[in-house]
Amino acid sequence: MKKTLYPGSFDPITYGHMDVIDQALNIFDKVIIAISVNPKKSNGLFSFDERSNLIKKIYENDKPIEVIQMKETKATVDLALNNGCNTLIRGLRNITDFAEEVSLSEV
Repeated sequence: MKKTLYPGSFDPITYGHMDVIDQALNIFDKVIIAISVNPKKSNGLFSFDERSNLIKKIYENDKPIEVIQMKETKATVDLALNNGCNTLIRGLRNITDFAEEVSLSEV
């Protein structure tokens, strides 16, 4: 089974996020959505549990979707490996997002 991890704050989940998830389901057998805290966003709109429940409700009829919470500050790659994923899904909105993702990959 090919699984992938889609980490993010999802505060709130957007149609853009949902489009990325839909596209990932064309490639992978299962998408694990990992909800995290973004330290760059100090005032979130929804609590951890509200975001988790909202995404679970949206995908309640989709078996290949799993929603988990990243409450600990451990590395995303460790979370992926612990859940049997060898790929990560990331969305890019603009060149700034691309530059940030490239800088993360160089670590």
